[in-house]
Amino acid sequence: WHKYDARFDVSNANYANEANRFGYVVEIDPNKPGSEPVKRSALGRVKHEGAEVVEGKGGRIVVYMGDDERFDYVYKFVSKSNWKTMIKAGVSPLDEGTLYVAKFNDDGSGSWLELSPNNPALATTKRSVIARTSPTFNTVMSVACLSSAACAAIFAICSASG
Repeated sequence: WHKYDARFDVSNANYANEANRFGYVVEIDPNKPGSEPVKRSALGRVKHEGAEVVEGKGGRIVVYMGDDERFDYVYKFVSKSNWKTMIKAGVSPLDEGTLYVAKFNDDGSGSWLELSPNNPALATTKRSVIARTSPTFNTVMSVACLSSAACAAIFAICSASG
């Protein structure tokens, strides 16, 4: 593709940041302007439009994310364990945990669906799709029927690394 569009040429200095633009939450430290931004892939690779971080039950970090475009989704990420314990162990609470998508019902109720190929609610996920995904991005395409009227393709992280 680099022959047809310069942004795909990774050696082109004008597009040095191109690989970092696509759908990840990136953490920066405003107190350390020279520090390197950290891509938080466990938070999912979707079209994020904001992330709100709160401390939840048991000291777990919960990140609420969304996309305000029509027919898009609300996500939450819950850290694997207490954030203080994780940091003491040298692990960021934003690197290990579970990613969910909100399922809203016609009656106004809702629930959180775990975005995992092992989730029975996402039974339409095909293992062949998972096997063909790029190991570079550690993503899977999960097709989930979120209501009787609509199905959605959801890109979810299948591993917390990367």
